[in-house]
Amino acid sequence: MEGHHFTIGRVAVSRDRKFIASGDDGGEIITWNRHGKALTIPIKVHSVVNLLDFSPDGTLLASGLMDTTVEFWNTKTWQVQGNTIITKIAHPRPNNT
Repeated sequence: MEGHHFTIGRVAVSRDRKFIASGDDGGEIITWNRHGKALTIPIKVHSVVNLLDFSPDGTLLASGLMDTTVEFWNTKTWQVQGNTIITKIAHPRPNNT
């Protein structure tokens, strides 16, 4: 899988294994199908991507950013769905990365 220009810090796989998402330290998210074909051009977000996770039904991708924001991406359109959530704390990476 190619496309990132910075270190990849997060990877998530949907439960049905239909989608893979990767986020990097430069603030880009790229989504892939199970065969490694990019489904999107890099999506530029405004901070380092620290957390990625798909909803149980695979219709949303949540991204937690270092700047304390959370966004939900519609997996059909790859557009932000709803409003950005601003949390009170940063979203640090778990110690296992």
